[in-house]
Amino acid sequence: MNPKLLLVDDEENILKQMRYALEADYQVFTSSIEGEALSIFEKEKPAVVTLDLSLNPNNPADLGGMRLLEQFLSQEPSPRSSVVNRNNNHQNAFRAVLLGRLDYYAMPVRLQVLKLLIQPAQHLLD
Repeated sequence: MNPKLLLVDDEENILKQMRYALEADYQVFTSSIEGEALSIFEKEKPAVVTLDLSLNPNNPADLGGMRLLEQFLSQEPSPRSSVVNRNNNHQNAFRAVLLGRLDYYAMPVRLQVLKLLIQPAQHLLD
């Protein structure tokens, strides 16, 4: 069975593209809503999580992804996470990286780069 991967982003088209690119190698779960993402995380216990720091397209300063990351790490300190930064605030991205075993990338991200970030993370947890 393929490892579980949770993708969290406020843009549905990005989630669809990432799911399509990754679903051959992973059990992919997606969410664009903070509460739903937390429920999926608690139920599925994904090995790898990729999330956007801001989940509110109307207010990029609202760091719903950062809140999620903190909750994920408090519940299950072992998931490997990748952080997406779309608002060019590198300070928030670096803060997220300091919270745990994380990778960081700025949008737009190429799907091949995303695969390269996720692959070693997943192998650390096998």
